[in-house]
Amino acid sequence: MNDNIPNIAIAFIGVLAAAIGHLFDVPPATLWVAAIGSALGVAFSKEASLIAAFILIVVGTLATGWAVPFVLKFAPDIAQKSVAAFMAFTFIAFRVQIRQEAPKILTAIFIRIQDFIRGNKA
Repeated sequence: MNDNIPNIAIAFIGVLAAAIGHLFDVPPATLWVAAIGSALGVAFSKEASLIAAFILIVVGTLATGWAVPFVLKFAPDIAQKSVAAFMAFTFIAFRVQIRQEAPKILTAIFIRIQDFIRGNKA
């Protein structure tokens, strides 16, 4: 069974890529690039456990598949695969820093939305 873990992992990521690609209209090739970017992010962050690395690759692929359409909506001239690779690598390699800064970023976003709704100029 241990010899088949890489094959099972690749198949599982492929199934997830197909599902996310169908739900968010992201081409499968872009999601494979996201999976590769996530794997590079895991290598950069020196994740020790095989299971943790696999989970990070899956999560990075899913997060990238969800986020790429939103980014391309605001910047349509950027190559989709480049965005996917960069975002996946960043999501995984810098996940600790992102997790630490996320509350500050979300608070700033909600304050801007609140000011916009109230008619205040930011």
